[in-house]
Amino acid sequence: MSEQNNNGIFTKNVKIIDASVEYTPPKEGWQKRADDIILTLTLDVGNPEFQPELKLRGYFNKKEDGSFQNNGTATKIKILFDSVGVNWENSFVKESYELTDSSLEELAGKEFCKLSYVWGVKDNGKSGWNDWTEVGKIGDDQKLKDKFLDAVKNKWVRDYRPNASVEQKSSEESKVGSDFQL
Repeated sequence: MSEQNNNGIFTKNVKIIDASVEYTPPKEGWQKRADDIILTLTLDVGNPEFQPELKLRGYFNKKEDGSFQNNGTATKIKILFDSVGVNWENSFVKESYELTDSSLEELAGKEFCKLSYVWGVKDNGKSGWNDWTEVGKIGDDQKLKDKFLDAVKNKWVRDYRPNASVEQKSSEESKVGSDFQL
C-alpha cells in the first residue's frame, strides 16, 4: 500500500533485493562522529528499471573499555530488522560489532514500509524527495508518519519542507511582479 498525504510525506511498501554492509567507513565532513556501520539496501519499489538504494548508518555506544553498551544511532538498523522479522540478537555480534552473513542473506525478499519526504524544489522545478532512514512494519504507515513528524518537531530532521513547491511558486510570482520587467 502506498499513501501520500498533503504535507509532503509519502509512504510505500518496498522489498529488499540485496543487503550489503560496510564497517568503520571514513568520517563524512558533516558528521560529528564517524559511523561504525553502514547497511546498504537495494530496493524493489515496483519498477524493474529503478532499484534505489537506502543507506542506514550509525554508530554503537561503547563502554570505556570498548565493549558494547547499546545500539546508539545504529538503532535504526535494529528497527529495520525488527520491522522485517529478522531477529537482531541473533544477527548482530556484539563482540565484533558486525552483522552475520546469514542475517544479510535473510534480509533479501523481506518487505517494510519506507517514508519519503519533500526537502525542497530541484532546479527542474520538481519536488525533491529524501528517504527517512527510520522504517516501519508493513501496515504501520501512520505510525511511521507520526514518528517522522515527532522527529521534525524535535529538530532531528531539519530539511523537511512540506510547502517547498508552494513557497517557491509564491516567491517566483512575487519576483515576476516586482523584480522583473516584462
